[in-house]
Amino acid sequence: MYNGDDLTTRWNLRVVGNPSPSIRVHVVTAKGIVAVTVGGFPGGTRSFGIDATTGERIWKNSTTLSLPRANSDRDVEGDPQVHHLLEATDDSTVREYDPTSGQLRWSHDAGTTCSIDDVRDLDDTVELTLTCPDGSHTRVLDANTGAVLPSRPERDARDPDRPPLPEGYHYVADQQDQYPAAIADATGKHVAELTDKRIINCDNASKNCIAEPANRGEIELISLAAPTTPLLFPVEGSYSSSLFLHDQLLIATLSWDGSQPRSASTGQITTVDLRAGTHESRPGRAESMEPFPGGVVMGFDDTISTMRGTR
Repeated sequence: MYNGDDLTTRWNLRVVGNPSPSIRVHVVTAKGIVAVTVGGFPGGTRSFGIDATTGERIWKNSTTLSLPRANSDRDVEGDPQVHHLLEATDDSTVREYDPTSGQLRWSHDAGTTCSIDDVRDLDDTVELTLTCPDGSHTRVLDANTGAVLPSRPERDARDPDRPPLPEGYHYVADQQDQYPAAIADATGKHVAELTDKRIINCDNASKNCIAEPANRGEIELISLAAPTTPLLFPVEGSYSSSLFLHDQLLIATLSWDGSQPRSASTGQITTVDLRAGTHESRPGRAESMEPFPGGVVMGFDDTISTMRGTR
């Protein structure tokens, strides 16, 4: 481990007795613990808990710790920083370990008819995506006890047309076609109806989502925390990408009929002031948008462009 200020070595961990180790690192920032899972031992996998400050080994066990897919507004997928030490090495069971001792705290069995496809490591919950005989479901567990949360019941799992919602909200599926019909809060109260629109992006901080109505030609801004009449603003073309900033929203759309190369397409970048509820549009093409210090970087085909400033 290196010191962040001058990159000098703080401590080293040497793996002994393993000729071809495979190492997976987990950092539990809140506890000051670095957990390291090392594979390739003749007797199986071993995990170690290390004091991040001193490098002292605190515990050792034979678990295979997982790197769950983290919430996108906290940790990039595959990032070693995790909220909890989880083990999900088979299709039916997930376990959580105390980062300070390595001891098992709880274990959850998905049942004999369902299998675990995905694990999401969140602040105070662990979210499981299950495949069951009647379809795909999401089950939310209390991260401290492993108990299934009654206020956040099992629901249809996410799919590419169903982006993650802010924490505390979930989709309510239509009983016939299983497509999202509404968004509900933790109490089950519907805060947005989706019968004629699809959600395309959400922001966890502001609890806002944007939706594309069935007739297109406009984008709808939906406030989940304070439900009011959604803000509608016109756009040209089809939705391409979007980015929520502190008090702004950027939306990119593209107009392209497929008869010409994509390089001949036209685009529009719409900037929405989330406080004032106003918007303005300008020409521009973007299939991806990411924040960077002082502005936004956008990508389209093999071209990268930037927007600078606060407006």
